[in-house]
Order: sequence, then structure tokens, then C-alpha cells
Amino acid sequence: MIKLVLTALVAVFLYASPAYANYGMMCAPRDKYVDLLTKKYGESVRVTGMLKGNKGIMEVWQGKTGSWSILMTLPSGQSCMVAAGDDLEVLKPPLSGSPS
Repeated sequence: MIKLVLTALVAVFLYASPAYANYGMMCAPRDKYVDLLTKKYGESVRVTGMLKGNKGIMEVWQGKTGSWSILMTLPSGQSCMVAAGDDLEVLKPPLSGSPS
């Protein structure tokens, strides 16, 4: 399920312009976000995926309390917070032969 969610997110940003901040996303150097997510929220990277055309990396971060963040990092080293929230539930993959 998380693979499906990540695939959908990648599709959304597939043809996006590098000017992500113009679309209301908060962008900063990646090390600032890593520091914030690890120290303030206790989150760690749970899922990563390369954006098509090497346009960047999408990461899903998760904390022990259920907090989550989706961070997109561009080749320049700038990262943009795509979304964040609480109560993340990682679903088990469907059984073989089950409809997805």
C-alpha cells in the first residue's frame, strides 16, 4: 500500500517545475529538514523513491507516535515539505492473487 501511495505522489510531481516554493511548499536545505524531523518530531525515513527523470527523491518519514512527513529533495540539495500529519498507518501488502 505504501508503494501505491508513493507511486501516486511521484506521479503528481513527475512534470513539476523546480520552482516548488511558488506552489506553497516550504523549501529549505535538506540538512535543516533532517535536523527538524529527527530532533523535534523523532521521525526517520521509512520509504524512499527516485522521481522520474532523476528530478529528485521523495521520502516518507515516520515517527514512533504516528507522525509522518513527505519530503521531496531536489538535485540541488533543496528539500520541500510536501505534506505532514498524524496517525500514519502502514498497511500490509495484499495477499497474492487478491485484488489491490
